[in-house]
Amino acid sequence: MSEPVAPYLTVGLSTVVRSITSRAQIAHNLDIVEEAVHAAVSVVGINMPVKLIALAEGALTGFADEILDIPHVTAARDLFVNIPGPETERLAALARHYDTYIVAQCKARWPEILPDRFFNTLFVISPAGEIVHRAAKNHVWCRERSCTPHDVYDRWVELFGDGIDAFYPVLRTDDIGNLGTICCSDGE
Repeated sequence: MSEPVAPYLTVGLSTVVRSITSRAQIAHNLDIVEEAVHAAVSVVGINMPVKLIALAEGALTGFADEILDIPHVTAARDLFVNIPGPETERLAALARHYDTYIVAQCKARWPEILPDRFFNTLFVISPAGEIVHRAAKNHVWCRERSCTPHDVYDRWVELFGDGIDAFYPVLRTDDIGNLGTICCSDGE
């Protein structure tokens, strides 16, 4: 039998986001995220530890590809992140500093699946600063151009299998419990 999870607090942050037109502009959004994390943990973590910080979808990259009608391959090559990469390392530094998990969702390349394509990707960074979980959004809004696992089904199954965990993975932890990562569009 597993031990019960000790009580902890979570923080959900919805920050101001600049829709990016170049990858370098993600740094501005990360500056805002860092300030918000420092402020939130300082205020909320007074009586109980903050063990989970969740960022709003698009907090790093925004949705300029949809708004500006940027072709998918161009957006994949020029705008979106790699996981891991310099952007996730900045979040990893915060996770280590506050000994907390950080959950973020942004448009990211998965070159091991398909080059020049991106997925709307949820990822989790552990308190040790390691990426311990990734999940691709399965259902996208009509304007969203992100690939989904079903768009590349044969390759997805080859890499991750065809069970429910391949499409709706769960992160199992001893310190904060299990985190389900059902990524879907607004209203679903």
